[in-house]
Amino acid sequence: MELVDVLDSKGNKTGRKATIDEVCDHGYWHHSVHGVIIAKDNKIVAQKRSRKMIMNPGLIEISAGGIVNTGESPDEAIVREIKEELGIDIDSSEVIYINTKTYNKHYPELNKTAKTFLHSYVIKLRNPIGHTKLEASESESIYLLSLKKAKRLVRYHRLLRLGRVTPFYSYWRFSIAQAEKFMHPRLHFVCRGNTFRSRLAEEYWKSQINDTNITHVMSSGIEADQRLNRGISFLAKQLLAKHHLTNHKKSWTQTTQSNIDNSTIVIFMSKTILADADKLFDLSSAKYVAWDIPDVKKNSKDASTEGAENIYQKIVTSIEDFKESELYRNIVN
Repeated sequence: MELVDVLDSKGNKTGRKATIDEVCDHGYWHHSVHGVIIAKDNKIVAQKRSRKMIMNPGLIEISAGGIVNTGESPDEAIVREIKEELGIDIDSSEVIYINTKTYNKHYPELNKTAKTFLHSYVIKLRNPIGHTKLEASESESIYLLSLKKAKRLVRYHRLLRLGRVTPFYSYWRFSIAQAEKFMHPRLHFVCRGNTFRSRLAEEYWKSQINDTNITHVMSSGIEADQRLNRGISFLAKQLLAKHHLTNHKKSWTQTTQSNIDNSTIVIFMSKTILADADKLFDLSSAKYVAWDIPDVKKNSKDASTEGAENIYQKIVTSIEDFKESELYRNIVN
């Protein structure tokens, strides 16, 4: 019999354990996982729930998942659940954590309550899906949907010949948006004014675009609309010319919640920028890293051509190191 750790309302273990039925009957807080799966050919895996299921029998889901068992981490649980439900073996390196949100809903027709800390994932498969063995008590069929069809399913709540999707529409919209980010990765460099560090990083990356798997790249500044540090853009222009980089953008771009949410990876040029951005934006669903690239300060040695060149070289080194990182490989492979 599978047991589940009972949590308090803040997600702490209470020391109690319960069966899955007890968790739902009494409305105990617990951990659960859901993962949207991207197949090798950029199709999204959907499944039809078994008609034997108590909740939403015969409806379509755009994920796989379930409850986290006692002694199991959420990362381990999503791997197990996908294997049990769909018969798909996945490697832990294919699992990309997105965020954790609370979900609290009572189902009066069933006299059951779901109170859970829901851990959401994107699973990006590196190998084609072969023969699958479905868990008959949970799944009837498996489908591979194009991004366009998956969006249509969520928008209209059904697809001809597939049927209706389970009524978690806002969550499916979120899941599809997350999947799309990892199908077509977008890189976003962020500094303060978007006139020097992030601009140089953007243009250097674009100069290497044929050697990378991320072709969508942008830069912005968390205070760009205040037009701070306008004087240092001259040094950036000098460096762009010296290193034969094209200046694709003639003006600054302000960092917004929207352009963060639409980015697959956000790179903050310093930990200070990250700390300030965290006060301005919701970063809970963002995949981000923080570098340690100094800024050019007026009347300092870095404000010289030589000082600016040193900063540029740090940016180049950081980008090349990033291309070798596990985060980069997981997202682009």
